Amino acid sequence: LSSIRLSTETAGYRAAELLYTLMQHKPISPADRRIDVTPLYVVTRNSTDILAIEDSDIAAAIRYIRENARNNLSVDDVVNEVTLSKRTLQKRFKKIRGLSIYNEIKRVRVDVMARMLLDTHLSISRIAELLHFPDVAYLSNWFKHEMGMSPSAYRKKHAHL
Repeated sequence: LSSIRLSTETAGYRAAELLYTLMQHKPISPADRRIDVTPLYVVTRNSTDILAIEDSDIAAAIRYIRENARNNLSVDDVVNEVTLSKRTLQKRFKKIRGLSIYNEIKRVRVDVMARMLLDTHLSISRIAELLHFPDVAYLSNWFKHEMGMSPSAYRKKHAHL
């Protein structure tokens, strides 16, 4: 079953800091005693990774994007996996998903990048290499455009989550 990844590790570090402060007999305000555990993202398991889309061609396109998100996908790659023309696929995809095939590819690839940043200790250059980006600068600019912060800032912000 799918689950939600929580920031429990960060909460643990915060609890340790509070305990240390208390052991030093230093005062802690009631507001500083609160430890929030926030949801990070859905961890999708294979048993629940089901597309609830009646259009089998669109479902196949989305499945292909998800399965190949680590590759440098193009819209043409997705079109080649279904039995529809490019124009028909793009129109039906936009109608059903509310975004273009290209934007779905970007969305899924950003999600893969974000998970790699949080779930691994791989360098950003190694992630760029694994995701077939031409170089680190390209990945960094792309990620920042999509997420509003650089990969290193994202990793730092969500460290120990």
